[in-house]
Amino acid sequence: GRIELVKGGVDYQTMLNVVQWDFNWQLEYTFNEPAMMESGDWLQVTCNYAKETDVEVLWGDDTEDEMCNAILLVSETD
Repeated sequence: GRIELVKGGVDYQTMLNVVQWDFNWQLEYTFNEPAMMESGDWLQVTCNYAKETDVEVLWGDDTEDEMCNAILLVSETD
């Protein structure tokens, strides 16, 4: 899974990149310094799945399901 800050629609800055996810990593990540966003910027979440079966796997919160969630805290500054 990856979270990127897209600045002005052209500059992609990787905020978080987890190459090999472990199911037991139900973690919270924080930054040492806040990322600054401006009008026109956005956050993009990308997840890739590697399944070992031909059976269709749907989104869900059970162990056998696939899920991709990003809960972000964003605040406005003056």
